[in-house]
Amino acid sequence: MSGAAGDHGDGGRDDLLRYLDRECAIALATQGRLAVLLIELRRVDRLQALLKGPPPT
Repeated sequence: MSGAAGDHGDGGRDDLLRYLDRECAIALATQGRLAVLLIELRRVDRLQALLKGPPPT
């Protein structure tokens, strides 16, 4: 799933709910440890994208 929930048209809400269900299941199964790791990795990905700058035109 990429982008914000509103970017997916009619299926956006369902996609978001499925995504949150999966994240919740991972957090419960690992007592939150894997969920925290995933959040941290996403922050690193966003930071790297910002540092890289916009794509060349």
